[in-house]
Amino acid sequence: MSAGLAYNITYGLSGGANKLKISASVNNSGFTFSPSIVDFGDFYNVTKSTKLFLRSDVAPGTYVINFKKYESSQNTSFRNILPVTITVVAASAIPTSTSPNISIPTMSDSTVGHSVLIPVQFSLPSSTEMTLFLTIK
Repeated sequence: MSAGLAYNITYGLSGGANKLKISASVNNSGFTFSPSIVDFGDFYNVTKSTKLFLRSDVAPGTYVINFKKYESSQNTSFRNILPVTITVVAASAIPTSTSPNISIPTMSDSTVGHSVLIPVQFSLPSSTEMTLFLTIK
């Protein structure tokens, strides 16, 4: 991971959960998770995400992401999430002459009232939220 960038962490459950909450943390104030607690509040959603923001001044090195889960009763239905070790490289280690590329495949689709999904790929993840506007002909 590179300091100054943001990363998605996706939690996938083996089955529906009610009132299951998961939080992630790192013993360094340069790591921020948004949302800080992922709440599986009903039986319908089995996949949810949090975004990890790394401040640009996070020192290079190895860090451990620890996870805690909170279930609604004494009986636990889900296993604990094992810690994940990550390596952070300094923001200055990323070549500044590299311009990020956005790739949108050529596609053709027609619909009446249905959503059209367009896969968009960024060569470098952004540390801030972005809005993409597309002009479709």
